[in-house]
Amino acid sequence: MVKINIRVRKEVIKCKKCGNPKSFYYLSDFAYGQRLIFMNNTTKYAFINLIEDRYFLDYINLVKEILSEKSIDYTNEIIDDIVNETYGITCDLIDGYKIDFSQTQKKCYVCESTEFERNMIEPESLIEIEVPVVSHDKWETMSREKRKEIVSSELISKNMIL
Repeated sequence: MVKINIRVRKEVIKCKKCGNPKSFYYLSDFAYGQRLIFMNNTTKYAFINLIEDRYFLDYINLVKEILSEKSIDYTNEIIDDIVNETYGITCDLIDGYKIDFSQTQKKCYVCESTEFERNMIEPESLIEIEVPVVSHDKWETMSREKRKEIVSSELISKNMIL
């Protein structure tokens, strides 16, 4: 597993419900196409650069192809939502965890509230964190037909198509 060090902006805000502090990490506003992604049901991050990701555009095209074959009209917004919910199926597990593009960091990990105070409880800071880089080794070994089958199954399981 490849890891990189990245510079992030850190904000610490108090949870409205339980009062515990929560750290939020953000990439630079100029980091176009780069995302910090959660490992499913954890507070651990992974990193992906979607501009350089070999499978991202192909995945979008597979989703569009499947929707077209099912005669489902779609907009770019719908495609974005579908890809955000499902693109993790192309990613290798990291430390045994699936990658979840849809999970947001706006959740307290003590009480699971999504409401936080407005003001930071510490000054904003720039820090460096080490994170694993998302890979697609397993996806890469599959034929296009197998990938399409997996994407179709995922869309059906998430009630996005029948």
